[in-house]
Amino acid sequence: MRASLNHQRNLIYLSKIIIKYDLSPEKIVDYLIRARKKNQFGLEKFELKVREKTDEFTTFTLIYDGNIVSQFRLENKLLDYPESSKHKLQELILRMPPRKEKQKDTDYKISELRKGLKSIKLKAKVIEKSPTKEVYSRSGRKLRLSNAIVSDETGEIKLTLWNDQISFVSEGDFIQINNANVKTFRGEKMLNLSSRTGTIEIIKKEEI
Repeated sequence: MRASLNHQRNLIYLSKIIIKYDLSPEKIVDYLIRARKKNQFGLEKFELKVREKTDEFTTFTLIYDGNIVSQFRLENKLLDYPESSKHKLQELILRMPPRKEKQKDTDYKISELRKGLKSIKLKAKVIEKSPTKEVYSRSGRKLRLSNAIVSDETGEIKLTLWNDQISFVSEGDFIQINNANVKTFRGEKMLNLSSRTGTIEIIKKEEI
């Protein structure tokens, strides 16, 4: 019974890491397996190191952006059966409430954007805008849709434009985005303006 409880706690803890660092069950399990095999594994800002190994457990140190953020011990059987663990993690994540992010008073940078962030604002340049197409809402109302790619010095992200917003911005414009939300579509992060309070302002180049 105790082993079963420990296994469940391990899965819950990994689920929280997945949500916090915008990973997936496949990625976190694969990262842990690689780290256990080679005693460490790193990818961009994310790094795992093995602190201790026994026949039953492996203790990991999680480092993010050069800082140690946690240490945790996992049962080896969780990694010995990766497909089962990935499936259980996915089920746990779906049952968890959305993580509430602390909102900033200042502008975000694109590299800071995470799924679930709301009411954010940022400055960016429109570097690309797709052709406009017509779509229909669930109520049957005809809408015009275009996707823009916006960038700052830290990265790029897709911004969804609807109706009059499409003609308001052009490629090359520097814009202020207010009250936008970060969502994902087919695994890609996207910015969506709040339907009630979301706005776009054109700003001067020297202000960005």
